[in-house]
Amino acid sequence: TSLRAQVTQFTQEFDRELTRAFFWLQADRGPSPVVTAFDSVGHFQRWFTTAPHPGLVRQIYVVSLPPAGHGSDAVSVSRYDREREALVRLPSLPTELAPIAVRLRAIPEAQPDRGPMSLVPAVASEGPALVIPRPPVPVVNAGGSIVFSRDERPWDFTIAVLDTTYIRETFLPELLERHFGEARAAAYRVSIVDRATKAQVF
Repeated sequence: TSLRAQVTQFTQEFDRELTRAFFWLQADRGPSPVVTAFDSVGHFQRWFTTAPHPGLVRQIYVVSLPPAGHGSDAVSVSRYDREREALVRLPSLPTELAPIAVRLRAIPEAQPDRGPMSLVPAVASEGPALVIPRPPVPVVNAGGSIVFSRDERPWDFTIAVLDTTYIRETFLPELLERHFGEARAAAYRVSIVDRATKAQVF
């Protein structure tokens, strides 16, 4: 039906923009498969200057968990400063990241020679935020086998905290108007409800 098609197109566009943010913010990719510097922020800069909806992301953090056997539960966290275009080390974990850090600590650690980390939820309801593992880079070792570089530190994550105000007041109204027509002339009244809590989001 027409309504079903409109709903499908609406959800696909919403998901596409979140997927775009996930991959754009994953790593600063160069022209060759080399290990990028840990503090590289070119991809963050590009998101805020060229993405179709940069306002989806309110804040970007880089969180580093200690590897297994390190003997410490300390979490290193840096915040992306848009004015300075640099990562700024924070003295402690921001309150808004605490629930996400708990979830990350509970995830089995990746084995660098077996590929990237799995079981990482792409979207955390806490925040809400995108949880983006920093992807390992495949390299050829001395024996000629393809392994994943330990230099990529697969226990690092980019946490992109979403801007719920922008989503609610700007992004969703734009999508609704594009797929359902202007509010005053639309044939339907559209509400968006949180599937878990049943609370009305929009």
